[in-house]
Amino acid sequence: MERQRRCVAITRKRNGDAADLGREELAETVAAWAVDYPDVEVREEITTRQPAEALLPAAEEADMVAVGTRGRGLVGATLLGSVSHAVAHYAPCPAVVVS
Repeated sequence: MERQRRCVAITRKRNGDAADLGREELAETVAAWAVDYPDVEVREEITTRQPAEALLPAAEEADMVAVGTRGRGLVGATLLGSVSHAVAHYAPCPAVVVS
């Protein structure tokens, strides 16, 4: 039996019009990936929780979790942000931090 492929895409809800922009940005990002990976089921989640608080429970059902570094530029790209640090250390599955 083939394993189900799933992706949970999480974005943090913002106030007012920014929440709608976040939802639109998430939908556009997911739609772009769905073209290349049509056999992957995607569950979109909008949350008011802090990113690590949302990602870690979602990772309990995952084979792997991937997050980006916070940094921009040469110096910042070498540092982990608080979310990538929390996921790398506390994820219940393998974690990948990409820059």
